[in-house]
Amino acid sequence: MSVEGEHGRIIATAAKAALAPLGFRRKGRSRLWLADRGFWLSVVEFQPSGFSKGSYLNVATHWLWGLHDFVSFDHIVDDRRTFIQFTDAAAFTPLATQLAQEAAEASEALRIQFSTLKAAALILTEQERSWEREGRGGGSHAFDAAMAEGLAGDVAVARAFFQSALRGFAEEPDYITSIEELEAAVGDRNTFRAMVESRINDRRQSLDFYRLPAGFLENF
Repeated sequence: MSVEGEHGRIIATAAKAALAPLGFRRKGRSRLWLADRGFWLSVVEFQPSGFSKGSYLNVATHWLWGLHDFVSFDHIVDDRRTFIQFTDAAAFTPLATQLAQEAAEASEALRIQFSTLKAAALILTEQERSWEREGRGGGSHAFDAAMAEGLAGDVAVARAFFQSALRGFAEEPDYITSIEELEAAVGDRNTFRAMVESRINDRRQSLDFYRLPAGFLENF
């Protein structure tokens, strides 16, 4: 049994015990765990190091309306960068158990924090405006704020953020087309929601989550 295999199995066992009861499932044989939150996924990663055997912890949301075709870490829980190092199984097992429990607690906090579209819109708008004041707004975070505000019903704010996203993606025409289509539709509530539901369901299906029925965003 390799040392790498041993510590990976310890992490996987600890993660399953802490996260499976919360609806998480492991993505293949990776260190990535995903849980269904409707319009977003809760993401936990037990990130390896390139220098030492062990694990960091990343906990985040992945917005299913997003522009990317990979599992992006869109809203990341801060202060989760403690590294647990593998020396032997006896010492590492309780560390992995504690790390997995921290992941469970942080992901539950995110579930509560982003339980509604209005809550998501408020948080993402405050975050993006803070970044704009620092001169680093725009791009994907502006896009996420635009989508949340559009779904929550504030068309003017959504359009402003869509414009900011367009400026941030000026060199990426594939993204620009999608953003322009969504901005054009945001003033028509039913059309916009149908477009976003389609995006979410396509992304859910690509990640092996079941498709949700039409109108599901009304539940948030």
